[in-house]
Amino acid sequence: MDHGVYTFVLDIPPGFQRDVLAGRSPVAQLNVNATRMSQSFTGSAYIQRIVAGEVNGFLWHARSRISRPVDLVVRMRFNPKLEQSWFGSLIEIINNVTMLSIILTRAALIRELNTARLNTCS
Repeated sequence: MDHGVYTFVLDIPPGFQRDVLAGRSPVAQLNVNATRMSQSFTGSAYIQRIVAGEVNGFLWHARSRISRPVDLVVRMRFNPKLEQSWFGSLIEIINNVTMLSIILTRAALIRELNTARLNTCS
């Protein structure tokens, strides 16, 4: 993770299965590299849900083989490797436009207040 190769690392300790079957509450550690913030935020929630589902399915032996009528497939057509640098410039343009709109609105409000103050003084 230090070199940015992995975004998620799931550390399952030895004896995890034994502890689950014994009724204890073992802990698995999920390490997340947050340099790709959107991917790490949504991915960590997905991984937690997947691990919880797998453990519950193992415990209850209730894995159903029924196919779902609708299946979600996520595709990244324009950024298949989810490289942040591809969309970094677009995000910065949006940030600059947002900041500029805030500054211009504030400048217009200050100008109106100064005009109103000058009209009341004269």
